[in-house]
Amino acid sequence: MNDSHSLISDTYSNYRTGLIRFFVKYVQDTTTAEDLTQDVFVRLTEWRQEIKCETVRSLVFKIARNLLNDYLRRVYVKRQYDSHVAESNILYDTSMESSIIAADLFRMECRIVAGLSRQRRTAYILNRFEGKSAADIAKIMGLSRRTAENHIFIGKKEVKDALRRCC
Repeated sequence: MNDSHSLISDTYSNYRTGLIRFFVKYVQDTTTAEDLTQDVFVRLTEWRQEIKCETVRSLVFKIARNLLNDYLRRVYVKRQYDSHVAESNILYDTSMESSIIAADLFRMECRIVAGLSRQRRTAYILNRFEGKSAADIAKIMGLSRRTAENHIFIGKKEVKDALRRCC
């Protein structure tokens, strides 16, 4: 085993528990904290050529802080969206024209979804049309919850962007 691998292994042994506690303090969920901790070490392996014993601790905590910020930003955006949807009293127009437009949008969405990668398409369909949560999708597909969340998020973004280009 070369030096960078043993340094990463030692760092994992030394900082794993502390990082999980750090993340739990902010995300209030052990499973999410464990996923984020794992992501720290995955990212650390991307830096294995540049890391040194003297700098590995600061790099680990810099990666952890950035991952936490990204995670909290996603949670904040989702909460804002959920709040906006809940607070807006959208009145649905049941006119024939609205029904036709809705049907057209649904057909376009289905065509766009068909063009997504297999895993992303499956995650999107389970979430959008079957109402499954990321945790449920992760179990069904044999993925981590974070991976399922990413497939759902990116799938929704791709569909939304494609619909914007169409309309």
